Amino acid sequence: MKRVDLIYKTLLDLPINKGIDANTLASMLNISRANVSHVLNTLCKEGKVSKSNGRPVLFYINESLSSLKNKTNLDKLANNNISLKDAIEHAKASILYPPNGMNCLILGETGVGKSMFAYLMHEYAIEMQVKNIDSPFITFNCADYSNNPQLLTSQLFGVKKGAYTGAEIDKIGLIEKANNGILFLDEIHRLPPEGQEALFTFLDTGLFRRVGDHENRQSNALIISATTENPDSTLLKTFTRRIPMTITIPALKQRTLEERFYLIKSFFKAESIKIKKDIFISVNAMRALLSYDCPNNIGQLKSDIQLICARAYSEYLTHSQKDIRVEIKNTPTYIKEGLYKEKNHRVLWNRLIGEDIDYIKISSLEEVIIEKYKDNHIYENIKYKVDRLKAEDVVDINMDYLVDKEVITHFRKDIEGVSEYDNGKMLENFIDEDVLEFIKHLIHYINCKLEEKLKPNMCIAMALHINNLIHRVKNDKIMVNTNVLNLETKYKKEYDIAVEIKARIEKYLKKEIPLGEVGYLCIFLIEDGQLKYKQNDKVKVIVIAHGDSTASSIVDVTNRLLGQNYTIALDSPIDIKSSYILNELKNIIKENPSKQGYLILVDMGSLVTFGEIIENEFHTKVKIISLVSTLHVLEATRKAMLGYSLEDVYSSVKRVNYYIG
Repeated sequence: MKRVDLIYKTLLDLPINKGIDANTLASMLNISRANVSHVLNTLCKEGKVSKSNGRPVLFYINESLSSLKNKTNLDKLANNNISLKDAIEHAKASILYPPNGMNCLILGETGVGKSMFAYLMHEYAIEMQVKNIDSPFITFNCADYSNNPQLLTSQLFGVKKGAYTGAEIDKIGLIEKANNGILFLDEIHRLPPEGQEALFTFLDTGLFRRVGDHENRQSNALIISATTENPDSTLLKTFTRRIPMTITIPALKQRTLEERFYLIKSFFKAESIKIKKDIFISVNAMRALLSYDCPNNIGQLKSDIQLICARAYSEYLTHSQKDIRVEIKNTPTYIKEGLYKEKNHRVLWNRLIGEDIDYIKISSLEEVIIEKYKDNHIYENIKYKVDRLKAEDVVDINMDYLVDKEVITHFRKDIEGVSEYDNGKMLENFIDEDVLEFIKHLIHYINCKLEEKLKPNMCIAMALHINNLIHRVKNDKIMVNTNVLNLETKYKKEYDIAVEIKARIEKYLKKEIPLGEVGYLCIFLIEDGQLKYKQNDKVKVIVIAHGDSTASSIVDVTNRLLGQNYTIALDSPIDIKSSYILNELKNIIKENPSKQGYLILVDMGSLVTFGEIIENEFHTKVKIISLVSTLHVLEATRKAMLGYSLEDVYSSVKRVNYYIG
């Protein structure tokens, strides 16, 4: 590291507005005082460092640059994330360092937000006008080429025509593409020594050569790299010396509860914007989210909240809820366990949320509102009281706090999971608390009657369907299966079991169910191990949406909820031509043939025209729905997995719109 960079970095590491004299700094760095003094005065002339009056003269980072503009996105992030204060200050210095910024390395565990932080650094550069608004931000994952140094080199630096067999044209590398912008090298620890060495010249001089070329080229690309590993053990020392700035992003467990509360509200607000509805989070659910162990950091916290919201939204659309409400019962067991930390976190909980409230309202249009809410769930209150007494090590439990012993037992049992089944904890994530026991008995009956027990994934799907059926019956939303007689003939054993399930549900609800519902129950039983259909005989579901990962995110949530990688995602970045996306879709069709046809869910634009093209070219049935949400995709996937026809799947998904409206 150059002397000027070392001294500047040392000043950055000091607390804000705390200065240091030249003698002390020289002793810390083992550099002569004269050299240190010369560098400090040069930095002062450049406006990056300020010095105090009096003796001794103290030097400190000039913070005036940060106030040249109104609050930037990095400043806003700092306001609600005190643990990131040092990281943000280092990031600002890295961006503002003349002439093109200071190359830096971001350290942090998986899921802490290193990629997002790098992106915010790019936004900051634009906001501070040190980079143009159209300056590129390019991400390169080093893990993709870790075993092929030659290919890695060509990706980074480009290729001259004729450099090797197959190099028929000049190819621009990422460093060249990132000129006047930022190149983000993710998982830099996966870069082999050869790859690290290939960057030396560029990091030192800003010059590089394409593979097979003798001409030096120049790029003003700023290099931001990131790793989850210890750089001292995974990166060459000759490489790290060329990265003067190190930025550490703390893990979620190292952040304050105030910061975590802000993150949780932000993620819920993002979901509220997606579905255009207010979301009500119960106090206990919020407490659990604030305190549960989240080993995969912010990435897991965001994913968990998305799953919880998907479940709550599903219940809302089936009319089982009058609002979108997130209850403690909707959360997985590992999140519920956060309530057991009350002894340590109660004071902070009460300060952040309050004591005498029921729900936190998250709105896409307003700030967070904390309010009383009628129709609070009595069981949730009872459970909270029991958990609180347990956390406080109370031995003589005052029965005035409890309703009766049986209710307490029921609550504790559900909190611990459904131990009778290997997939009990999964069931508890999706099934209403008040019908969980009933569904358990039904599944036990099914397993006794079938030659083979239901597989865990199908068990979840079956339970979800029964839960949905119960809500539909309560709200007089009954569907009729037109293929009942055919199912009865082909699958008599499974059909007879379905008839008995119908009878037991009727007894539970004290309400008659049309015979047509038997067909849907029967399909679940046929699906598990005895189904005569082949995978290719089912409708294929494909999601296409604009954005780098929009479709992938929705499909990931859907597949995780249903326990199978069934639905296919096709992301459509905004800078990619629709013709390319169409060719990718054709490849997907070729690789996933289906006699039953394809349901394609798209968000907008020319994507809606793909259906007719696919029908004509592949001579197959295609239905297009120009609306994409997690719930639409979830409904389409569930019905397709069950063997419904293309028309039935299409109609079922379209009905979701009626609930939304």
